[in-house]
Amino acid sequence: MAKNAGPGGAVEIEISRDHFNAYLHIRSKIPPAAEEVFEVLKAEKITSGIKSADKLRIFLENMELYNNTLIIAAGQPFTYGTDARIEYMFETDDRTRMEDELAGADSVDFRSIGSIASVRKGDVIARKIPATQGEAGLTVFGLKLPGEWGMDVTLKAGKNVSMSENKLDFIADIDGAPIVSKGMIRVDPVLIIEGDVDYSTGNVVFDGTVAVKGSVLDGFTVDARGDVIVENTIQSARVSAGGDIVVKRGILTRGKGIVTAEGNIYAKFIENSTVECESNVVVENAIMNSFVSANGKVLAMTNEGAIIGGRTMAFDRVACRNLGTATHPTTVVQCGYRFEVQRKYLEGVAKLQAVQKQIKELQKNYEFVSRTNFDDIDRLGEIRGKMMKMLKIQDQMKEELTDLNATRIFNQFAMAEVEQAAYPGAVIFIGDARFNVKKETKFASFKWDAEEKTIYMSSFDETAQGMRKSGARAKTVLVIDDSKAVRKTLRLIVEKMGLRVAGEAEDGSEGVELYRQLRPSLVTCDIAMINMNGVETLKAIKKDNPKARVVMISSERDKSQILDCVMAGAKDYILKPFVPSRVVTVIRSALEN
Repeated sequence: MAKNAGPGGAVEIEISRDHFNAYLHIRSKIPPAAEEVFEVLKAEKITSGIKSADKLRIFLENMELYNNTLIIAAGQPFTYGTDARIEYMFETDDRTRMEDELAGADSVDFRSIGSIASVRKGDVIARKIPATQGEAGLTVFGLKLPGEWGMDVTLKAGKNVSMSENKLDFIADIDGAPIVSKGMIRVDPVLIIEGDVDYSTGNVVFDGTVAVKGSVLDGFTVDARGDVIVENTIQSARVSAGGDIVVKRGILTRGKGIVTAEGNIYAKFIENSTVECESNVVVENAIMNSFVSANGKVLAMTNEGAIIGGRTMAFDRVACRNLGTATHPTTVVQCGYRFEVQRKYLEGVAKLQAVQKQIKELQKNYEFVSRTNFDDIDRLGEIRGKMMKMLKIQDQMKEELTDLNATRIFNQFAMAEVEQAAYPGAVIFIGDARFNVKKETKFASFKWDAEEKTIYMSSFDETAQGMRKSGARAKTVLVIDDSKAVRKTLRLIVEKMGLRVAGEAEDGSEGVELYRQLRPSLVTCDIAMINMNGVETLKAIKKDNPKARVVMISSERDKSQILDCVMAGAKDYILKPFVPSRVVTVIRSALEN
C-alpha cells in the first residue's frame, strides 16, 4: 500500500496493493476544501474512477459518519476468462474425464467404463471451445490491465480423424467407435464377439477395437490395435492392445498369461497375474499376488482398494487404500523408474550377484586345495582357469549394468500413497531407496527427498505437512503472481505433482522477502506485475541466491520480455493460457536440471 499526504498533512491518499482503489483519509478535524483534495489526486496522478465533486462535498461535510475515510477513486478490476473445453458429440465414458491432467482417477465410475459409442464417416465427433480472455481492467492511475486468460486444453486428432479448417472441429474419417486416449481422439473399426473367446472364435487379431461379451478363456490370444473391452474375465490368456484394456470383472491369468496395453488398463480386480501398460492401471477392488507394472500410475482407490502381495511398479505414483494385510505378506511397491528398464537392471544385478557368488566359491575351493593338496597342479590350474573366466564375465556384466543404469530415468516426484493403512511386510522403493513398513501405519505418503537421498513419510494430505522423518524435506514452491486465479491454478498443479506450495506473494517485493524467508526449491514468477515487475523480481532473487531456480509466467503480450528473463537467469517460462501438461513438464525440468 502506498500512502501520500497533501499540503499540511490534512489530506492523505492510500493506494491499494492492486492499484484498483484509492482511499482518502482526512487527518484534521477541520475538513479541507474539495479543490484541495482534487489537487492532491492530480499530484498523485490518479485519473480514473474519481468520485464526483458533489459526493466529495457530502463526505467532507459528514466526515465523522464515514470515520474520516472515503474511497475517493475506484478503478475497474480485470475479470477472468473461461477455460477451454472439449465438447464431445458422443456419449463418453469415465476414461475421458481422466484425460484431464488435473483430474483424479480415484473416483472412477467403473459402471461407465468400456461403453462403445458409434459415429459415422463425416460426423463432427468433438469440438474445442477455446479459452477466453477476461475483460480488461483499469487502475486508478489510468493504466489498462489485460483480462486474465482461462486455462487451455489440448486434444490431438489421431487415426481416422481429421481437423476442420478452423482447427476446432474433429471429424470422423470412417464409421466406427470414437476413442479418447492419451490426449488424442481416434476412430476405430469395431469387432464384437458375442460370447467367449474360445475354440469357436480361435485367437483374435484385429486392426481396431475388440469387444468381447463373455470371457477370454485359457490358452487363447486377443491382439488388437485399438482397445480391448471384456465384459467378464481374462483367464490364462494373452491379451494385448494398442489402446486401453477394460475388463468389467477381473484378470486372473494364474501366472500363465499376460495382459499388456499401450494405453490404460482398467479391471475390477487383478489376481495372480502379470499386467503391464504404458499409462495407468486402475483397479476397483484389489491387486493380489500379482506383478503389475505401469509407466504412469497404479491406482486402487475405490471400494476395498487393496494391494496385497506381489510387486507393483509405477513410474509416477502408486496409490491404494490398504497396502498389505495384517497377516504380513511381503508386498513390494516400487516407484520412480520405467518398469521395462528397471526390470532389466534388477535382472542384471541378480545375475551379477550370482556370478560373484560363484567367484567366492571358486576362491574357497582354490584355498582349500592349496592347503590340502598343494602339489595337485592340475586341479589348481583348472580352478584358476574357471576363476579367470568368471572374472571376465563379471567385468562384462558390470560394464553392461553401467550402460543400463545410464538409461534409467528417475522420476524424483514419484510417490506411494496409502489412504487407510500400510501393514508390516510392505516394502516401498522410491528409486533405489528402500522403506520397510515395520508397524501398522495409517494415512501415509512416501516421497523422495532429493537432498537426503532417501524416502520421507508424510501424512496423506498432499501438502507434505504431516509426520516426517527427521531431517527430510519436501520440494517446495513459491508462487509470485498478482492474480489470485493464477495462484490458485498453479497451487493445484504443483500439489498434484507431489510438491508443496511454501508461500504465495501478490507482488514482486513481497515475493523477494518471502524467498529470503522460505528458501523454496523453485519460484514461479509472473512477468507483468504492478509494484515490481517480474524481471526486477527475478534479478533481486538471483542477486540474493545465484542458484535460485525461477520459472517465469508470461502472456503473449509480455513475450518480448522473456529473453530478458532468460538472460537474467530464469530456468524456463510458461505461457498463459496454461496447458497443465506443459506446466508439469517445465517445473519438473527446472527442478531436475
